[in-house]
Amino acid sequence: MRDYGKVSPHFWTGTTGKQLRDCPESIIVAMYLITSPHANMLGLYYMPLLYIAHETGLGLEGAEKGLQWACKVGFCSYDNVSEMIWIHEMARFQVAESLKESDNRCKGIQKDYDSLPSNPFLENFYNKYVEAFYMTHRREGKNNHYVEKEAPNKVLLSQEQKQEQEQEQEKTLSQVILTNVMKSEDWRPDLNHLATYLKKTKYSQQVQEILSMDDFEFHLSNFNAHHETSRYLTDSQRHSKFAQWIFEKFERLKASKTKSTKSIYLNSRIHGNVNQAFEYQQPEYDESIKPLELGGKFV
Repeated sequence: MRDYGKVSPHFWTGTTGKQLRDCPESIIVAMYLITSPHANMLGLYYMPLLYIAHETGLGLEGAEKGLQWACKVGFCSYDNVSEMIWIHEMARFQVAESLKESDNRCKGIQKDYDSLPSNPFLENFYNKYVEAFYMTHRREGKNNHYVEKEAPNKVLLSQEQKQEQEQEQEKTLSQVILTNVMKSEDWRPDLNHLATYLKKTKYSQQVQEILSMDDFEFHLSNFNAHHETSRYLTDSQRHSKFAQWIFEKFERLKASKTKSTKSIYLNSRIHGNVNQAFEYQQPEYDESIKPLELGGKFV
């Protein structure tokens, strides 16, 4: 989830912004798409209509109406099949008009672009921003002949029927969103699959030790919380990202233990305590040796 989203004052006074005024629902939808917790800096991301309807409070009909008008005036494009949306100018406002080739953000943009699921807007996005962000790899869009959603036919309903329809829509929205959230929060890696990724690291001989870490479940919980809005990630991508995540935690743990050992060693040298090095060793006794009896009296 992003910490913030940039909104230019020109949103209200620009040509597209003025056109959005003709449909009040589209103003809400457009502002939501820019600041949505599900959005990314590219402005190209997974956005089911149900999310818009639920999180803006517009309901399905209002969200659909606002989205359709926003597409019509050129603010964005939406694909009903992949449920991906592209806000055409969002990357320009969230990142910059253009970047220098040496700017590390160029690599970040290319990486985010490469991780997106197949959708009709990949090629168009690349063509629009290839020079501004020094992009190096173009992906071909899938289902390029997408069709914008048509406005639903108006049907006159009684007040009672309207209430029933709204209650049914709200119930459906809650169930779908809860299901998506649960899928993200409850994700668990296949340990064999995860081990395959970990064997490619420098700790390939300590994979079992990594998988049996005391805080493994704690780190998994944090990982799921961190990626709770990344619903476009495939299972393979989640395994890859979690392998990197748990690898870094294990590496920090080893570094911490090494630092602690060095500290004990240096402390024993500073204070001249020759027994410090043997402090944690268990004494061993040879039971075959009998006690020695000494003659004479000792006072």
